[in-house]
Amino acid sequence: MRGSLGLEGGAYDHLGLGLLLRDVGFQLALEDDRVEITAFRATDGEKGRIDLKGQATLGGDQPVHFELTGRLDAFKAVRQDMMTATAAGPFAVKGSTGSIDVSGDLTLDPVEIRIPDQFPPEVVSLDVIEVHGGKSDETMKQTEEEKSPAFPVTLDLKLQMPDRLFLRGRGLDSEWGGRLRIKGPAERPAVNGILSVVRG
Repeated sequence: MRGSLGLEGGAYDHLGLGLLLRDVGFQLALEDDRVEITAFRATDGEKGRIDLKGQATLGGDQPVHFELTGRLDAFKAVRQDMMTATAAGPFAVKGSTGSIDVSGDLTLDPVEIRIPDQFPPEVVSLDVIEVHGGKSDETMKQTEEEKSPAFPVTLDLKLQMPDRLFLRGRGLDSEWGGRLRIKGPAERPAVNGILSVVRG
């Protein structure tokens, strides 16, 4: 099977992240069990831009494998009530239907974190482990497996923040700068680095 597919003027919203893609355009080339993204571009609805390319292998009964590389240019990646962030730099996403690896060397500038006047009430979930006469080892093992993500994501991100990380709210108005390395499973990554107060 051979062919091509293209799109111009598309749009996509992710309400959870506040991610907006506008002016979406891409070109796909299809050949047998291989899909190549020869071009993908979009804006954030403002001046920011994302470009990427890559390929995926559709192996019939075999797992899907894919590799994507791209670049952000002053792209507003997060738009939330409590946080906004603009990013620039290269990134890569690769994996299969069983797992995904996300890496990147990104500069975040600016970032604004707003502390709300009041946090919404939350119900705290406590993990209870019964000892002596409680759950069997096999049951405990099954419980741990159920907690494991069905689609694990592994991170390896280098984040540079050359000042202009603003933390505001509840009488606080401060500016920070620094660098972070985020590595490991997305649900419990290791975060190392340094953040320093610029003012406030």
